[in-house]
Amino acid sequence: MNKTEEQAEKLIAFLQKHKEDRGVMADLRCGFSEAKEHRAWPHIAQLCKLDADWSRIPVQTVCAAFATHAENRN
Repeated sequence: MNKTEEQAEKLIAFLQKHKEDRGVMADLRCGFSEAKEHRAWPHIAQLCKLDADWSRIPVQTVCAAFATHAENRN
């Protein structure tokens, strides 16, 4: 397994672990808003480099989309 696949597995595991946590999901949904994206950062810090847009934005977007999807909302 290469590094990209390992990171993807870690991301999916994180999302599956927290999908029932309404607070985490609310924070992750803020990843779609530039004004509130900072609320997602504590949750995604272990999954990307927060100071690098090329690393943070894809992870933040995937997490926000996952948290927004109706099937994952309570």
